[in-house]
Amino acid sequence: MHDLEKLLPAFASVARAEIRRDHLAGSCVASTWITLEVMRHYGISGRPVTVRVNVYNHSFVQHERRLGRRPTTDDAADIWVVGVGFQKEEDGLGTHVVALLDNKFLVDASIDQANNPEHGIILPGVVCVRINTPVSPVLTCDVEGQRLTYIFTNTDIDFNSLYDWGRNPQTDAAVSRILAHLKDLGFRPCT
Repeated sequence: MHDLEKLLPAFASVARAEIRRDHLAGSCVASTWITLEVMRHYGISGRPVTVRVNVYNHSFVQHERRLGRRPTTDDAADIWVVGVGFQKEEDGLGTHVVALLDNKFLVDASIDQANNPEHGIILPGVVCVRINTPVSPVLTCDVEGQRLTYIFTNTDIDFNSLYDWGRNPQTDAAVSRILAHLKDLGFRPCT
């Protein structure tokens, strides 16, 4: 088994580009399955969890610090919040899926779907957040000056019935490419 704290930054540096070769931005199901499958090769256990995510831009975070309270829509025009997983879109789940690894880290391998550069929201493709055990219903972290708030939900989705959940040509290809990159970075799979 590999040290998860060393493996995750390497995974984050290569995973999203490889996932996006075969999947669209809103690919949380496939991205989570790929994350879990890659980690399985390193002896790391994990499971999918459903969440809703609020993403607050840098202006919001700075304004909140200056005010000492949460800004309102009347406070500033350059404050933006994007929600992921709050409403069901056509062919969508109505939630967002992330990986919980070893009950220690939340890995969101498709958070870049919230990017909105015009409004100051520019996130990396993969976010890895250490969590406290037991998992609280809300997890907040700052990423590159922006704030992400993950709200854990109890959505009973049968992932096994979804094409993107499991082995298929696209997910298998992404897993293989990510494993190759990680091997080049010195991480050898256990399996």
